Amino acid sequence: GPRLNALLPRLVLAGLLAAVAGGVVRLGWNGWGQTPAEAWLLARQLQSHSAITVDIWHTEATEGYAQALARTLRAARFKVVVEPHELAMAARPEQQAQVAADRIVQVQPVNAVQWGIADERDAAGFVADRLAYLAWGGEPIQVGPGAALPLTGSGLDRPPGPAHVRVLLLTPARDRTGFGFRDPLTETAPQVFRDPLKDGGQGPEMIALPGGTFQMGSPDGEFGRSADEGPRHPVRIRPFAIGKTEVTFADYDVFAEATGRKPPDDRGWGRGQRPTIDVSWNDATAYAAWLSEQTGQRYRLPSEAEWEYAARAGTDTPFWTGDCIHTDRANYNGNYDYNNCGAKTGVYRGRTVEAGSLPANAWGLHETAGNVWEWVRDCWHDNYQGAPADGNAWEEPNCARRVVRGGGWLGEPDVRSALRDRVAPDEASRTLGFRLARD
Repeated sequence: GPRLNALLPRLVLAGLLAAVAGGVVRLGWNGWGQTPAEAWLLARQLQSHSAITVDIWHTEATEGYAQALARTLRAARFKVVVEPHELAMAARPEQQAQVAADRIVQVQPVNAVQWGIADERDAAGFVADRLAYLAWGGEPIQVGPGAALPLTGSGLDRPPGPAHVRVLLLTPARDRTGFGFRDPLTETAPQVFRDPLKDGGQGPEMIALPGGTFQMGSPDGEFGRSADEGPRHPVRIRPFAIGKTEVTFADYDVFAEATGRKPPDDRGWGRGQRPTIDVSWNDATAYAAWLSEQTGQRYRLPSEAEWEYAARAGTDTPFWTGDCIHTDRANYNGNYDYNNCGAKTGVYRGRTVEAGSLPANAWGLHETAGNVWEWVRDCWHDNYQGAPADGNAWEEPNCARRVVRGGGWLGEPDVRSALRDRVAPDEASRTLGFRLARD
């Protein structure tokens, strides 16, 4: 009737407006809203991971699988501890009856992810997904509080403690050769940048790091630990940028020439991309001040907490490489061993290597272990009693000694992430260099 004829155009117009509005909303979400929202959710997830320790127990046959999983989980900000264990399948009651009857029983080996309290369920689910991904789809058994484990082994009578997830690896991962397998978590490229200098050229390569919380210092049982590395304590780090490598002669010489400063001695090893040496704490801070003036950004030496946070790159082991180090990943005197772990390789270079020539840690930083000791901002204190918990440098008036971190080419393989030493701020030597931080 007449009313329907009058209403019909309005309904059509309302439908068109709704369709246009929906299209605008979808366009806005896809174009502007989705990426920031996903980035925010990922940041929240990674932050929650930093409070969880994943204990990976493996057999001899699954050691490679365990190390691959550890790399993936550390990239996702979990603390990871990898340990060898004797593991075996647990027989179910019906299988025990068959064994008692002298029947042949074949049990398919499995892997398991276990958590002890309900709060760790989501973290355990994430770990199980990573495990399945690396296993080319092989799903592990997930074992919650009070549930029976499909495996037996020493220590399995106790469930994981709070903030812990346990992974039990009995079955090796499937071979993925030729499948073009990639894990986006471990292949996410760090954000690398260089600031332009107002007089021409560019500053050193920097890497933007996310903020987070980590345990600073070494645990009581860590081999080679010194009393000045404790007490171990949580530190909250704000987002900042840090040098991808130690500052090179190529970068420092631009500053020296521009300011009429005497260039540091290279000891005949060459300049260019080698880390600058024979620089004092005073020299390093002068370079940071000049770079700040040239770029309009605030460059500085990292705090000791920032340095260790970046060097660990989410790890909780003596080295960023795990429980051992090797001369193909760090520059140290390989005529010595560390805790009989295999660090004694017989390789001793007797000088620095070019910055960036050895593999980077999970966050893209090169040569944080060995090569040259690196100046940081902090004044030396004999231990961490009263140390800042916010990541700031621990300063004192008239500081007579400054902290250096990382170890160097001259020393033994004790180039642990927690290692620290002290040097007078006006001292320079062939083993001292630095890397910068930027707000």
